[in-house]
Amino acid sequence: MLLLATTAFALDCANLPFDTDACPLVNAAAERVNSAAGEVVISDGASAARLNTHTIHARFVEILDALDSRAAWTPDSTWMASYAGSTLTGQWSTPTGTASGDMDGFIDMPGRTFYVTYDSAIDPLGGGVYGNHYAEFNTAGRLLTQYDVPEKFVAGIWMRTRGRNGVFLSIEGGFCPNSAEDDMQPWFVGDSGGVVL
Repeated sequence: MLLLATTAFALDCANLPFDTDACPLVNAAAERVNSAAGEVVISDGASAARLNTHTIHARFVEILDALDSRAAWTPDSTWMASYAGSTLTGQWSTPTGTASGDMDGFIDMPGRTFYVTYDSAIDPLGGGVYGNHYAEFNTAGRLLTQYDVPEKFVAGIWMRTRGRNGVFLSIEGGFCPNSAEDDMQPWFVGDSGGVVL
């Protein structure tokens, strides 16, 4: 049942009226969200605009536009984390889907910060931490984190799905020649200063 339902949410990347680079990223993220939830949370027919794939696509295009206007960067992977209260769990994967791993951590909703560890079979260290340099999400529904080495970053969006539950959908890449919070302005303006928990 879930398999049949999740095929209905996908955007038609070949026939979008504008930027299509973000389209496969949105479809991959939506598939992971719906699979993890065991139901269709994100779709092109979602009654809540924030959970509509067309809305999410437009927001991902904003991220790519912001990144393209900065120094050279390469999207290494996408990742999805769902939160329930203060707990974050999720997965990351490369754009081609050839590598992936699990993530878990916690979120401080009042402080607008988060901290996520991840595992990786393709990382010489076997994994690492998102947010050990900087991590913040703002009231505009955007998030930004820098980790491991200053050049690596994650930029994305977050949204509430139901009650105290929600999701983070993000693009991982590099490089930021300065700090992510400086290089990604004015797309991202933080609320808390990115204090790491």
